Amino acid sequence: MEKTTPKPFVFVLMPFNEKFNDIYEFGIKATCKEAGAYCERVDEQIFEERILDHIYNQIVKADIIIADMTDRNPNVFYETGYAHALGKSVILLTQKTEDIPFDLKHYVHIIYSGKIVELTKELKKSIKWSIQHPKESLSIIKPALQYYINGNLVKNDEDFIIIANRASMGIGYEFETNLQLDIFNPSDRIINGKRMPKLRILEKLLMVD
Repeated sequence: MEKTTPKPFVFVLMPFNEKFNDIYEFGIKATCKEAGAYCERVDEQIFEERILDHIYNQIVKADIIIADMTDRNPNVFYETGYAHALGKSVILLTQKTEDIPFDLKHYVHIIYSGKIVELTKELKKSIKWSIQHPKESLSIIKPALQYYINGNLVKNDEDFIIIANRASMGIGYEFETNLQLDIFNPSDRIINGKRMPKLRILEKLLMVD
């Protein structure tokens, strides 16, 4: 008899709101099936224990967690934190980038702007990657260091120079700027300051004689 391997279980965390129903059915559930997994939301399941206990149990059992952070739902945030604490592979979704908490931006997150087509394309890639790398966190495919200027992610050196130049307009005169630079190191490696060229670029641009 041919042996069959159980499909990976994806548990979905998202607000209980009708506006998310199509996102779940056609954007998440259908995509999980195409990627070789099966997914459920807590409102599809039958259980006897308290709903929070059941959610925590499902997070423990799940191979992959998908969490839609849209609208900053506190329950979704809390449950996502629990999943991260357990070391689960978590895929973050959002319709608006500002709904991803700042200290979670180094994790892979899919911004789909309410468009199911955009969601399914990127979500399928992330689910397949998680299935193929069950022991690895999705955060490792992000760069070692991430730079934010005034809350805006800097994707490359050219963007960094452009943003820094705009912030430093008026050099040589009296001026004020609210430039805020945030650096995230999502890895567990210590980064030598000499290996941070973007900081040297910014220092040169903002230097006043």
